[in-house]
Amino acid sequence: GPHQDPLRKHPKWWFLKMGSDYESKFSFWQWFFRGTANDGWRLFVSINSLTHAVIAIILSTLIAKDLASIAGLVILPLAGVLVGMTFAWGANAYAIIQTKEIRLLAKQRSGGVSRYAYLYQLAILVILTTLILWGIIALFADKDFKKSSPICNFVFSFVLWFLTSLSVNECWSTIEATRSLLMARIEIEGDDVKSGESQ
Repeated sequence: GPHQDPLRKHPKWWFLKMGSDYESKFSFWQWFFRGTANDGWRLFVSINSLTHAVIAIILSTLIAKDLASIAGLVILPLAGVLVGMTFAWGANAYAIIQTKEIRLLAKQRSGGVSRYAYLYQLAILVILTTLILWGIIALFADKDFKKSSPICNFVFSFVLWFLTSLSVNECWSTIEATRSLLMARIEIEGDDVKSGESQ
């Protein structure tokens, strides 16, 4: 018919359509904006966010140095380290969550295996966003931010320090989660071995 799916002309159209359906079903952005009460952006509405806000207020108040100078000297190199660590530990985590033991464990948790993958991707998103914003500030190193409105300067500082604190937390959470998954897998695998020996 005139409205026939053009993919049907491909010899493996069913496989392509299945991939498209799964891509939509497991979309990160759908999980981020339309997930359950404990998923997506709602994860940031917590007491931890209040802690990051307090840290951001303190740093914005105490550090009088120009933001662009801080970005070039400290934050961008630090952010690069955080990105590297998160990607490295995230890659290990993705390998671990594909194991039989963790898949069995995930069935008992809300969201299953896919939630673990979303959380690692969320951590990377936070760190990359922080890196990009500090990078934009560094591009204006020749501008005098102190001449701008004190309120605007404080807001910029607050947002940047809030994201920086959040990024450090996300990096550490990735390491902690990966360690926990690895230890859980070892323990479950050990229990299976003991169960097999007792039979």
